[in-house]
Amino acid sequence: MPSLIDMASGIFSRESRALETAAQNIANLSTPGYKRAVHFSTFLGPGSVNSARQPATPVGANATDFSPGKLVPSSSATHLAISGSGFFQLQTDAGPAYTRSGSFQIDERGRLISPQGWPVQAAGGGDVVIQDPNWKLAPDGTVLESGRPTARILLVDFQDKHGLQRTLGGLFQSDARPVEIDMPVIRQGYLESSNVSSATDMVQLMETIRRAETAQKLVHAYDDMLGRALRQPGEA
Repeated sequence: MPSLIDMASGIFSRESRALETAAQNIANLSTPGYKRAVHFSTFLGPGSVNSARQPATPVGANATDFSPGKLVPSSSATHLAISGSGFFQLQTDAGPAYTRSGSFQIDERGRLISPQGWPVQAAGGGDVVIQDPNWKLAPDGTVLESGRPTARILLVDFQDKHGLQRTLGGLFQSDARPVEIDMPVIRQGYLESSNVSSATDMVQLMETIRRAETAQKLVHAYDDMLGRALRQPGEA
C-alpha cells in the first residue's frame, strides 16, 4: 500500500509533467501546423474514450491531438496547407520525418524545404525541386512550371497515428511505414493554424497548477507531522 508521501509525490510529479505539456501547447498557439499535446492523468483502457482505436495508456503518458487546424490565407506561394488528413514527408539526417506545417521556402538549389532546411519529398522519391519563380500547385500536389507538371508533392498517412513520435521542430517520426494518399488535396497560399485552443489550455494550465499546489501542500504537511513525531517520541 503506497504511503501518503508516495501518493502526494506521484501526484506532484504527474501534474508537473501535465503543466509542462499545457505550457508547451500555449507557447505554440501561433505555430503553423502544430498539433496539441495531450497529457493523460488517468489510465485509458478498455471502455475509455477512443479505446477502440488506441492501446491502453499509462498514467502520466502524453499523446497528440491530430485534429486539423483552420486554414489561413497567406501571401506566399511556398506556403502550403493540407486539406483533410495526411502529412508532408521530409528527408532529415535521422531519416524520414512528417509534418502538417507547410511553411516552406525554396533554397538556392531550388529545393522546397522546411524552416529547418529539410527537403520536401516528391511522390515517386527524391526532393521537390522548383526552378520557375511563377510556379503553381495543382490541388493534387502537382507542381506546374510554365504550365507543365514537373513533380508532385508526396502526402502520406498512417493507420495508427499514435505510433508517431514528436521530435524537435514540431516534426514527427515513426517506425511504421506510411501509406501514400491516393487523392491528396493541398492548398497553395494557405497555412494550417495550430489546433491549440487558448481557452481550453489556459483552463487546463490553471487546474494543473492548483492540483500541483495541493499535492505540494500534502507533502509539506506530511513532513511537518513526521518532524513533530521525531521531536516528540512517545507522544500520541
